[in-house]
Amino acid sequence: MKTPDSILKNNRIIVIDDDAGIRETYLSILSVRKNKAVLSKGAELFDDESTPALRLQEQFEVTLAEQGEKGIAEVKAAVRDNRKFAVAFIDMKMPGLDAAETAKQIWEIDGDVKIIFVTAFSEHSPDDINRITGRNDSFFLRKPFNPEEIRQFARALTNEWSLERERERLSGDL
Repeated sequence: MKTPDSILKNNRIIVIDDDAGIRETYLSILSVRKNKAVLSKGAELFDDESTPALRLQEQFEVTLAEQGEKGIAEVKAAVRDNRKFAVAFIDMKMPGLDAAETAKQIWEIDGDVKIIFVTAFSEHSPDDINRITGRNDSFFLRKPFNPEEIRQFARALTNEWSLERERERLSGDL
């Protein structure tokens, strides 16, 4: 039997946010490909005095989308190419589709994606989101937050996603 260390882990994450600076900040937090310091634009949303990428223990493959429709298209392409996303960070307030509708459509394409709604302010409560999406397994993160919260969500949820797929494989559900 495989141990958790031998399970092939999916480190693919999509970030859907209309603010280019925030998208780049996520990239700097989650991917060692980018600058090791938090980018200045959007940095005020992250309450961390250290250089987060220097402490990064693993690298995530991060895809950025500036609106819900683009994020949905990325999820469709990922499913088509058999390179599914494990986690999505979705900003609550965006032009076009809001986060709740974006998540609902993403889950219609790929019901396994772990979703974190990120907001400084939203007219939707967690209960509203659950009603709109028809699910109650999403997570919520309020701004401002620190980069370690982002990394913790990314690590925990990519691990959970991978373990669930391994369990399905072993039980013959895949």
